[in-house]
Amino acid sequence: MMEEEAGMLSAEAARQILDISPTTGPDEVPYDDEAYLRQKMMPFRASLALSPDGQWIALALRGFVTGDDPNDGRDEAEPLQAVAEELAGCEVVVVNTQSGEMLRPFRDFRTSFLPAWSPDGRFLALLGQDGERRYPRLTLWEKGQGEPRVFEAAPMSPVTGFLALRWTRDSGRLIFKVKDLLDASPLVQRQTTEETGVEANSRETLGVLDVRTGQVQVWGEMTRACGWRLSPDERRVAFARFVKSPLAARHNQASYVQLVAVNLDDGGEIPLGEPQTDNWGASFSWSPDGSAIAWVCAAHQSETQLFVAELDSPERLCAIALPTGTEFGWFDVGSYPAPTPRWNSQSSQFSLPGKGKLWRFTRDGHMLNAIALSQEQGYDWFCNSVTALDFSPCPPTALSVSENEDVEKDEVWLLRPDQVWKVDLATEAVGLIWKKKPEVPRISSYWTERAFDAATQQFYTVRSAPEGAVTLWAIHLPTGQSRRVALLREGVGATRYGAIHHLSWTLPDGTTCGGSLLLPVNWEEGDRPPVVMNVYGDDRNNGKLSEAHFHATGLVVDLHLLSANGYAAFVPDLPQTDEHPAGSLVVAGEAAVEALRGSGLVDAERVAVIGNSYGGYTVLCLLTNSKFFRAGVASNGVYDLAFSATNEGWGWAESGQGRMRATLWEDPHRYIENSPLYALDTLEAPLLILRGGGDRCVDNSAKPLFASLQRLGKRGELLTYRDAGHAPISWSIAAQRDLHRRLLTFLQEHLGQI
Repeated sequence: MMEEEAGMLSAEAARQILDISPTTGPDEVPYDDEAYLRQKMMPFRASLALSPDGQWIALALRGFVTGDDPNDGRDEAEPLQAVAEELAGCEVVVVNTQSGEMLRPFRDFRTSFLPAWSPDGRFLALLGQDGERRYPRLTLWEKGQGEPRVFEAAPMSPVTGFLALRWTRDSGRLIFKVKDLLDASPLVQRQTTEETGVEANSRETLGVLDVRTGQVQVWGEMTRACGWRLSPDERRVAFARFVKSPLAARHNQASYVQLVAVNLDDGGEIPLGEPQTDNWGASFSWSPDGSAIAWVCAAHQSETQLFVAELDSPERLCAIALPTGTEFGWFDVGSYPAPTPRWNSQSSQFSLPGKGKLWRFTRDGHMLNAIALSQEQGYDWFCNSVTALDFSPCPPTALSVSENEDVEKDEVWLLRPDQVWKVDLATEAVGLIWKKKPEVPRISSYWTERAFDAATQQFYTVRSAPEGAVTLWAIHLPTGQSRRVALLREGVGATRYGAIHHLSWTLPDGTTCGGSLLLPVNWEEGDRPPVVMNVYGDDRNNGKLSEAHFHATGLVVDLHLLSANGYAAFVPDLPQTDEHPAGSLVVAGEAAVEALRGSGLVDAERVAVIGNSYGGYTVLCLLTNSKFFRAGVASNGVYDLAFSATNEGWGWAESGQGRMRATLWEDPHRYIENSPLYALDTLEAPLLILRGGGDRCVDNSAKPLFASLQRLGKRGELLTYRDAGHAPISWSIAAQRDLHRRLLTFLQEHLGQI
């Protein structure tokens, strides 16, 4: 049964919900795809780096820097596999915190990211790639000294944007992760089923760069480590080395990591306990005396774990019992790195912020009474940097402290998107320091970085508006006064969007579903446009999407592109069951189409499905088991669960999204029944297959799918984009521009005239 909710969510209402400046009125312009391609958001998981004197902030920025010539061609640079797609096309800029003056370390554009100031403020370290080198090199920039210095002997392959370059206190050395540059593949590469390492072309090592001589000392195989920490005495570096899961745990999708400490004087390794499940291998910290490490382990389908490793007895980890469902940070800690444990100065206790509580623990493994926070919501460290996962032990200067008072107070500061809180660990008093005023941009609670200058009490944050404008803001915490420091990148201006209708319906088993329907920009009463349905298995909570969500929900294209070209875009809930993974998707998908039919707003006989990643799997499940859809676009999906289960994707297939709950050999029929590749003979709708040539997330399932279409004589097309990653919406502008043209042609051919 379908019910249309009263009214539509207007563009103005959506802007108010999202804290977007009003842009309605006669100045609105039609959606400009080229403008939006050029105005990408802040790079995913990018850091703000504040210089020690508080005068400069360095950050990585995507899109054109304000004032650049829009025809300089830099946006056409293809991302290379050696640079994570979230970092491709970024450029480090340096902004004066007082005047807003903006400097670019390189005269000509080159991909650059991961900025880190030396403690003496003289150098800015970053990774830079000029297009001629496959792997970016460690680079030092000194203000006013011309072009940066590139260290050819210091290549690094960042897999995410939250890795860090770490300076020693004397500004003389940099700790980083060295990519092993193999001249050629070996004649023979031997592997055994017992080994726990990784393939040779994935090996990386701990590197120490001497800034003065340019020499790089290499210690310890790191194998995709995401976090590394210098000990307080700078004699050791700890990092989490990813290893293959043990046989008994290979049904689990979680990653396994081994915590390791390396002596910098001789390279000697100290394995700390046994490998543990941890998605990120980044949330750990040294005790101030350098004799212990506290480590938070958070992973898919695993309870959060907390350990303490003692360096004088490294053979075992001390596990701390946590209440079931304990969460640290803002969100479910399996979705992003948990906050790093914060030690007290005596190295006897540490604490972690979480949902409604500040958790406290002793070094020997006991849980102390948690301090209740004022709201039953998640909290993060105030100065926590998600990218570097570093922070000072506490804000060096408290707001109430004068120059004559002791600044080493037993307190911690916590952050929520609209608030800063102070917790006195001795008295357990919790107080609000700052609350956002209506005119101040909301502090992002997911990846967007922040910085704090203790000397001036200035808090810096970045705002990325859906229209593409990026601004740097400063907030004076004692007074709450705010100012815009700089416009980092101009937006595309007010855009005219299509109206949004919210639909709801009920599945045969009683499950309530919702979906958001974006109508064409020029839709009028009586129009019945064709529909493109964006799908992703087990997706929920789509009944109240705003216009901004349609920019991001579709991982293949910005769904406003479809609305601007006469198509309705629909994002429905698609509940899924473990009993029948593929079959339940079909039931949910057909119910969503019936909801469209009942709305009377669109032509439910002309519906195409589109999806990326697990959405690609969802597309093929729908097309091979239902006649409700005219065409489909499957992007970077898994189409054969048996192939995934035999290609080191067993954890994903058995206990992850694959939902097989058994090995291939225990229940082969279940794998075949839920793999749409084996039902391809029933396919009648034309299929467009998209594949990123540099996709690291999905095994190459597109080629066997296309070959099967050829063998069966089915209508299909395969587009492979060189070096492109997993999400088409983050591909290079050249690749996205080409995809958009081909996609619109495909839709027009198979959905008919608008």
